[in-house]
Amino acid sequence: MINKIYKHIEARITYTRIVMLERMAVSGGVLISAAIVLLFCLFFLAFGSIAAGFWIGRELNDLVLGFGIVCGFWFVLTLLGILFREYLIEIPLRDLIVRLMMDDDDDEEDEIIKKLEEEDVTNLKD
Repeated sequence: MINKIYKHIEARITYTRIVMLERMAVSGGVLISAAIVLLFCLFFLAFGSIAAGFWIGRELNDLVLGFGIVCGFWFVLTLLGILFREYLIEIPLRDLIVRLMMDDDDDEEDEIIKKLEEEDVTNLKD
C-alpha cells in the first residue's frame, strides 16, 4: 500500500514537471514572438513619425513645427498610456499569462496519471 502511494506521488511529481516545462516553453515562445512583433512595430512607428514630421513640416513650410506637432502627438499618447496602463496593458497581459499557465487539461492529466499508476501496479505484481 505504501509503495502504491509512493508511486502515485512520484507519478504526480513527474507529470507536474512535464506540464510546467511545456507551459514554460509555450510562454517563452509567445514572449519571444511578441518581442519580435514589438520590435517591427517600433521600427514602423519611428520611420512613420519621421515621415509624418517631414510631411507636416513641408505642408506648413516649417520643418521644426512639423516635428514639434509629431512630438506633441507622441507626448499626449504617452500621457494617455500612463494614465490607462492598468486597463490597456497590465490586466490584459496578466490575463494572457494566466490563460497560458492554467490551460484546462484536467481530463488529459487524469488519464496520464491513471496510465502511470497502472504501469506501476503491473510492475509491482511482476
